[in-house]
Amino acid sequence: MAFINANYSIAVIGITLLVISLFALDGLPVSTTGPIRIYCTLIAAGITVAASYLFVARNPKTALS
Repeated sequence: MAFINANYSIAVIGITLLVISLFALDGLPVSTTGPIRIYCTLIAAGITVAASYLFVARNPKTALS
């Protein structure tokens, strides 16, 4: 949770690794679902980075003038 304020993409990757680890402990074959999950996580991180550049927060002082 500490990474969300600093870098959302890193937080998503960390949570994905946690979920993969929990599934592995439960007995889910990570070798079959791992590459798909990692690929989806990288796509989500790319979308997040693109959105952060597209939707830049405005400075409240300059937005009112």
